[in-house]
Amino acid sequence: MTQSDPINTDSPVHEHFELSYASYKVLPRTVLQSMPVWWQRAFVDLMDLLDEAGTDLPATDYFVQAGDWKSPDAMAPDRLRRLGYRWGPGKTVLYAADGHDLDPSRTCAFDPRPDPLPHYQRGRTRVPLREIQRPAWLPAQPEAE
Repeated sequence: MTQSDPINTDSPVHEHFELSYASYKVLPRTVLQSMPVWWQRAFVDLMDLLDEAGTDLPATDYFVQAGDWKSPDAMAPDRLRRLGYRWGPGKTVLYAADGHDLDPSRTCAFDPRPDPLPHYQRGRTRVPLREIQRPAWLPAQPEAE
C-alpha cells in the first residue's frame, strides 16, 4: 500500500511536520471558516484534489479529542485512575486500561480536555484571526469575494 519515491527528496509536507511523529494534521473547522473567502476557496480546491487522488485508499472514521500528553508522575493519582491507568507496587510500573504494563519514565498519558475552540454552529461561528495577505502565486478568483 505504501509508496516511496527515493528520487524525490523535496517534501514540503514532511518538512511542515518537522521532527514530530504525527501521522495526521487536525484542522479545526471553526478556524477554517474564519479564514478569508479567497483562502477558503483555495483550500477547498486543494482538498477536492486530495479527495480525488485518494479515491482508491481505504476509508475509515476518526475521532478527534482535545487534550494533553502528560507524564504520569505529573498527573494526580485520581485523574490517572479515571483515565483507566493504575500504578503497580512502588510506582515502578504503570498499567494501562487494557492491562498492559508501561514504563512510567518513558510513557505519556493522554489527558482529555474540552475543545478550547467554539463549535462551528452550522458555519456561523468565527474566531478572531490575524489578517493575512493573498500570496502572489495564488491567482485571484474572477468572482466577487
